[in-house]
Amino acid sequence: MKLTVFTNNESVVREKSHEVQFIEGDAFAVLRAVRDAIHLGGILKSYPLGASIKMLHAPIVSVLVEEKKGPVDQVSFEVIEDSIIRLQTVMGERPFDWRNRKDYELVDNDRLHAALRELNAFA
Repeated sequence: MKLTVFTNNESVVREKSHEVQFIEGDAFAVLRAVRDAIHLGGILKSYPLGASIKMLHAPIVSVLVEEKKGPVDQVSFEVIEDSIIRLQTVMGERPFDWRNRKDYELVDNDRLHAALRELNAFA
C-alpha cells in the first residue's frame, strides 16, 4: 500500500519518514488537495478533521491517503466532502488561529503518527 501524507505541517515535511505532498495554504487547501486525490481513485486512511471544535480552528492538518488509480471510492468521497462542509460551517467568517501554529503542528504530528501506528497494527 502506497501512502501519501497531504499536509501543510512543516514539521511533517522535515521528518521525511513518509511520502509527503506539501500543500501551501490553510486546512481548506489541504482538504481540497485530498479531494482531488480521491477523485483520481485515492482512498482516505485517516480522518481529515480533528476531534474537537478548537482543533477545527487549526490551520494545520495532515491526511493519509492510499494512492490508487481507478474509480472514486464513495466512502472516501463522502467523508472528504462532509469534512469540507463541516469546516466551512464551523469557521464561518472567522479566520484560522495562525498565532498558535507551532502548537497545532505538534498536535497534528502526534495525530498523524497515531494513525500510522493504527494502520500498521492492521497491516
